[in-house]
Amino acid sequence: MLGAVALAALELATRLEDRIRFGTPVASNFTDQADLIVNDRDGMHGRPNARFRKFVLNNHGFRGPDITEVPAPGHRRIFAVGASETFGLGESPGREYPRQLEDSLGARDGLKRQLGIDRFEVVNGAMLGMSLPTLTQNVRARLARYRPSFVVAYPTPVQYLMDQRPVAAVPDSTVVTVPVPSFHLRVLPRLQEQVKLMLPGVIATRLRARDISKSIREHPAAWVLTAVPEDRVTAYDEDLRALVGAIRAIGAEPVLMAHVNVFSDDEPRDVKLLTAWRRFYPRASGDVLIAFDQRLRTVTCRVAADSAVTLVDVEPFLASPRAQWFADYSHFSDRGAGLVSGLVARAIEARSLGTGPPAAGAACMNP
Repeated sequence: MLGAVALAALELATRLEDRIRFGTPVASNFTDQADLIVNDRDGMHGRPNARFRKFVLNNHGFRGPDITEVPAPGHRRIFAVGASETFGLGESPGREYPRQLEDSLGARDGLKRQLGIDRFEVVNGAMLGMSLPTLTQNVRARLARYRPSFVVAYPTPVQYLMDQRPVAAVPDSTVVTVPVPSFHLRVLPRLQEQVKLMLPGVIATRLRARDISKSIREHPAAWVLTAVPEDRVTAYDEDLRALVGAIRAIGAEPVLMAHVNVFSDDEPRDVKLLTAWRRFYPRASGDVLIAFDQRLRTVTCRVAADSAVTLVDVEPFLASPRAQWFADYSHFSDRGAGLVSGLVARAIEARSLGTGPPAAGAACMNP
């Protein structure tokens, strides 16, 4: 009985803390990032009006303020799509790059006058873990109704190091009305999280390395990648071209971003960050993981050039130390998101006015 009372008190304290820090209603059933996602007849996307801690989704299931389905007169709508790097993970609330992009474009009064518009409206259409095929499905099934002028895509290449090639989420046609999450205790995952945060960095890295070794032992030797898998390079190329085609098919202008990470050949590698990244892709060594991300960056550049698509290449702008731009191995810090938003705003301005090249050249494709 005493234990139950103590658990109830901790649960109430956790919910009150969430209310004070994040504005989460005390009675909310959202207890995990996974609660932000739903799979219905349109496929996988954000759950309308969902919120978990700093992650607040709007009336249409996109991170950020509420929107109307059709842009208001005088508004030019831009969608940012991708996975956690675009959705925002390490930034402060409201500092993820799509929100900063809206601020960057909003400050360009001269551009708005030249285009005859009142406002650039940026919608964060990304979602945690969203693969390229699911992005393409989402563009076809959902984004057309929101009438974007531009769709900025920032794919996550290392998803192609999973056991299976990424595929689109299978839509669930039985889900017509999105159900409310069932009740779960918030205090239990919070306690687990606090325990992890209390672990010294050396111990946390050793535990992650142990998990990686365990995954390797559970598979045959051929499962481990000793070089960049060319079949996955080809798969990424095919899927990225399909996304470009889908964006154009809904009447929007594609903008591609080449993926970047915290690691550089000019700086010592942070073993702690590399191990944390490898834990999600245990098939690859640290060298293969970094080489794969770099190789697919060049593929993104080549697809942009082949398709005459505007390319945003952040890599040349990542001054040393690179850690200043990232919250971890690949998710941006507030400063990194600010850098990205400025580069994307500049690219959209040039494309809107027809004053800049649509894509980068050989330097990006052959670093």
